[in-house]
Amino acid sequence: MRSLGKKIFHKVGEAKHMLSKHYGIVYREGEYSASYKCNGNPRFVARGQEYEIVLKLLKADLMMMRGRGAKIFHNIGQEKHGRRHLSPAKHVGISISARSQMYVAQMSIDGKNRVVASGRDYDKVLRELNDMCQKQRMNGKKINPKLGTLKIQYDEKTAFEHALRKTKGPLAPSRHFGVTRVSSVGLYKGVYTCDGKPRYVGQGRDYWRIVNLVKDDAQKMREAGHRVSKRAGCEKPSGPPKPQLLPCPALETFEIKEEKPAPAPNEIKEEKSAPAPKVQQPRIPAFDIPELEIFPVKKEE
Repeated sequence: MRSLGKKIFHKVGEAKHMLSKHYGIVYREGEYSASYKCNGNPRFVARGQEYEIVLKLLKADLMMMRGRGAKIFHNIGQEKHGRRHLSPAKHVGISISARSQMYVAQMSIDGKNRVVASGRDYDKVLRELNDMCQKQRMNGKKINPKLGTLKIQYDEKTAFEHALRKTKGPLAPSRHFGVTRVSSVGLYKGVYTCDGKPRYVGQGRDYWRIVNLVKDDAQKMREAGHRVSKRAGCEKPSGPPKPQLLPCPALETFEIKEEKPAPAPNEIKEEKSAPAPKVQQPRIPAFDIPELEIFPVKKEE
């Protein structure tokens, strides 16, 4: 129908009013018709020859159905635009729809994807995304903590990280506790023990950025009263640990003499053997033996 209207406009010059300027409104049989898909089913809203009245009825119906939580495509009721250049989205959670040429803000709530806002005004879309994030956090919902923050390539703190991720060189071994090298992915991962459980901090190819993340987070958790490993973020020893000589009380009275190096074969001289010490034998005490009296022997007659 749009191509037919353009052909008529080029030939006649009075068919421009037939073209719809918003998504969800079409021109049929001499009238403007507003309809869209709601929860997967077609929903008719209004029909008439006055474009502005049909548009107001469409927007009012969209506001009512979205307030009830109905699933509606994000560009319904938005103004149509041609393919014009849009500056890239610089925040997490915002992308560009190639079909509608708009900024689209999306977020995952409890594991389900949801479109928050859309339009060509980037600041407005970002503001609506931040408001929705704050509202969901107050309700206790689990959402991505990075939503609404600058992307890695546009943040001054992570611009170097973005440049490193384009390289594919091997990573050097980790030199700090709490920083692990994941060679299969080509990234450093910051994980340390907090309250007996592993706590994830971040990952990337910028080694010192991960080290600082581990140090800052460990200090923050210590101040909050959590049990954190003392080695988290500390530098590992350069070599194997040196053995420590513990004092032995039984050997304290002895003097350890340093061993002299063995002399060269040419310098060996024959040493005279020292005489053996004389051994004094024990003396046996003398006993006084009484003299024996000799009696004469009588002969038998």
